Amino acid sequence: MVKLHEISVEPYVPHAVFVPFIGLTSLRTDSGLPQSHASSLNDNPPQSILINVCGRLLLLQQERGGSSLVLQKPAKKNSLQSVTFLPPVMIAAWVECIWTISHQNSTNPYLSNALWLCCGLHGMKVWLPLYRKVDEPIFQSHRIMLTFGLTIYPLAVVVEEAVILGAMAEFEHFNSKTFCSITKTTQVFLNHVFQELIRKNLDFDALQIAQTCKSIPHFSHVLELLLHKVLEEEATSTQPIPDPLLPRVTDFIKLFPQFLRIVSHCARKTEVALWPCLFSTSIIGDPKKLFQQCLTINNLETAASYLIIIQNLEKSEISQQFAQVLLEHALDHDKWELATDILRFIHSIDPQDLNSDEYIRTINTRFPPTTASNRVSNTLTQKSPLSPHRDTLKFTYVTNIRQRTSSVASTITNTSTITTIPEAPPLPTSLNTIKAKASWPATSNNNNSSSVSASNSPTDSSNNATNETRRRKASSSDNKTARRESDVQQQQQQQSFDSSDGSQPQSPTVPSSVHFIQRTLNQHALKVISKGRLRHLGYMAANIADFDLLYWLKSF
Repeated sequence: MVKLHEISVEPYVPHAVFVPFIGLTSLRTDSGLPQSHASSLNDNPPQSILINVCGRLLLLQQERGGSSLVLQKPAKKNSLQSVTFLPPVMIAAWVECIWTISHQNSTNPYLSNALWLCCGLHGMKVWLPLYRKVDEPIFQSHRIMLTFGLTIYPLAVVVEEAVILGAMAEFEHFNSKTFCSITKTTQVFLNHVFQELIRKNLDFDALQIAQTCKSIPHFSHVLELLLHKVLEEEATSTQPIPDPLLPRVTDFIKLFPQFLRIVSHCARKTEVALWPCLFSTSIIGDPKKLFQQCLTINNLETAASYLIIIQNLEKSEISQQFAQVLLEHALDHDKWELATDILRFIHSIDPQDLNSDEYIRTINTRFPPTTASNRVSNTLTQKSPLSPHRDTLKFTYVTNIRQRTSSVASTITNTSTITTIPEAPPLPTSLNTIKAKASWPATSNNNNSSSVSASNSPTDSSNNATNETRRRKASSSDNKTARRESDVQQQQQQQSFDSSDGSQPQSPTVPSSVHFIQRTLNQHALKVISKGRLRHLGYMAANIADFDLLYWLKSF
């Protein structure tokens, strides 16, 4: 062991017990090297000393042009090299742990040349370098301190994977006793770094860091967390935001090819009440256009996610049309599982919503609608109908809530009669019959009194004759109704008997969605068989339960 330098830190350290950490580093306040010198990071020797004094991190920087602190032996045995340091700089306070990278990585110079600090309750801090061009003004800072919170206690920083290894404490109750279990876990930090850089108008530096980290497997998940956090903060804020961050974050995410998938996954993790804010014109845009973009690049799984969004923001007719388009693409590309999910989605659409002017639109309180709506307020608390798992897709139709009038409820009194009888009996005849019976209660109780009144008044006798005629007409109409019901029942029995050989007669009670699905599948089958794709037609019959190949062939 050879003594190289003797450096006195007595003016800054009152006692050695107050120093939990001291070490050498190559970091400097002006070490934001230009981009042309980024390849020489591996040859950068340590030129500074980090000293943690009672939680205050001091940086002692060597003067430029001085001798190196290591890898140099003195010329004579008893002579020591003189080292001159600049006045110390306090980098941060409340510092508990410090991480520096001994070997800088040229492929990721931002994160490898940064200083990582754990400040306890004050969160995690990173002293990040900002690489500037040679011709940029000298007054611009070369480093910036970013602060963000963590849900774990950090133990190590893995720069290559852009994660922080840490510990999490969980309390468990057993037999009226409380136990604390500590588990090791990881947490990503790039989303916090991007958010702070964009907030400080350093979009260029955030993009440079993203370009160096885009090969990380969970990079798309990082952008999803970034968009989700900013959306939750700004869309649920009760106070006006003078400089909103959400439009700038969306512009940043649009620079990456995973933009469509990131937005759809973020919507799946967000409440439906925030979707109008996310898909407004100034933020993401119309989800129908995003749906068309997914079809253009044949990203059908992502298009299915946007179909759920369209279902909740547009009319049921529009969602059904887009479902038909997606179903045709899924059948063309042999996506049988996706096609089955789309068929289940079409089945779940309420037929009463198709021809209605009302449609589901969940409104956020900070973004009022342009037209009045009489929706129930509890729709704002509905969760996203999509599964939180990124590889599974479940279609769930949100029932359209209406306020039905009494006139509509009075006309639909007997559903079976309306759907099975082609022509209902005349409604005024039955209503007049009921009124006639109610206006003459004495005729059923006392026949003598009715005969006396009929003999005494010629007007009453004419009324009785009229009522008798109405009763006969009502009885004849009832007899006709009974005969029609019996004929319809016999016809249904005959159809059920004929359906045993594999045919599927269409009952008058079949929902419109079934006819829509059958028409779409039949059109696709006709297109496939015209091209001679018999194998595809067989796969379609085997995987799609709603398509009966034998019945379709018999229909020709």
